[in-house]
Amino acid sequence: MYFISTSSKRKNVDTLNLRFISPHRKGLVRLLYLYYLRFFKHPLIYIVNELEDCEEVLDLGCGRYSPISSIHFSYCIGVDLFLPYFHEAKQRKTHHELIHADIRRLEFKPKSFDAVIALDVIEHLTKKEGFELIKKMEQMARKKVILFTPNGYVHQTNSHYLLQMHKSGWSLNDFRKMGYICKGMNGIKFLTGEEAHVKFRPTLLWQLIRDLSQKIIYHFPQCAFHLLCVKEVRE
Repeated sequence: MYFISTSSKRKNVDTLNLRFISPHRKGLVRLLYLYYLRFFKHPLIYIVNELEDCEEVLDLGCGRYSPISSIHFSYCIGVDLFLPYFHEAKQRKTHHELIHADIRRLEFKPKSFDAVIALDVIEHLTKKEGFELIKKMEQMARKKVILFTPNGYVHQTNSHYLLQMHKSGWSLNDFRKMGYICKGMNGIKFLTGEEAHVKFRPTLLWQLIRDLSQKIIYHFPQCAFHLLCVKEVRE
């Protein structure tokens, strides 16, 4: 293992989500996109801030390109059951170690990681499985557990695989009862529909309005499309 100071995580925010920019778009477009991420406070910025004091991280349901794959950690393990995503993540080298496994049956010793995270994951489980997973995450974490999920049930119509279907919806009260502090993400809920796409046209205008609402909706998670939930588990 090697140690990288937490300040490097903040510097690395500049590289987050650049994969969404076409390689042909360079210069000004690239620069504007970076400022866009910073000004509208993309959810990844908040996640980076939460992980600032964490060096060993377990990323459950990491997918093919985990949102935290651009952040420097001493050691980071990614776990995913969906084989196409697992192979792509392995090819991209998104984590120090990748495990092909069912997160519901995964076992690690208590307090094995500074942080255990599940980003856009628990909605793919039943409510009972989700609660069981969260309890297990809290046992494995030394410092904190981070969850990111839609606020309420969101139907996913283009899921061709059982593992990608949404099976449950999670509310603010679900997390608050478990001691989580929740913040609103991805703007006002009623502006966003299935697959997290803007409902109204012209799309670009309503996307801008949704993004502008982020700084306000952060403080009113009950009205947000996504919830970012964090629980400190330090002894």
